[in-house]
Amino acid sequence: MNLVVCLDKNGGMLFNKRRQSRDSAVYEKLLTLAQGAPVWMTASAAALFAAVQHNPADVRTDEAPVTKAGRGEWCFFEGHPSLIPWENVEQLHVVLWNRAYPSDTRFPDDELQGKKPVSKENFPGTSHDKITWEVYAL
Repeated sequence: MNLVVCLDKNGGMLFNKRRQSRDSAVYEKLLTLAQGAPVWMTASAAALFAAVQHNPADVRTDEAPVTKAGRGEWCFFEGHPSLIPWENVEQLHVVLWNRAYPSDTRFPDDELQGKKPVSKENFPGTSHDKITWEVYAL
């Protein structure tokens, strides 16, 4: 699976079990990268994607999307990192908000320790001046 996580500049993922931020430019980019492959996410995340024009069949929902995404499929993940089946992750896509937000759930530092992104792109968002998209091959 191609796993997509959004992090603040301190590695924060969630605050009080909720996403820290959102930006429709991220959703558009993800659906473009997926090129019609299934993109798994929770129903609450799918509501954010509704504003982006796409084939509705591309977005698939499950309350445990990391358990559903198969080889070559995508997962937009907003849960606790302990739920990630790392053995199934082909590529990790890290979306960086480049801001610090309050967080009580952080991405595990050891997952990226010593790894360099195979690609990195900065782009403007709709709510963030700069968003960074990094791709790691695992």
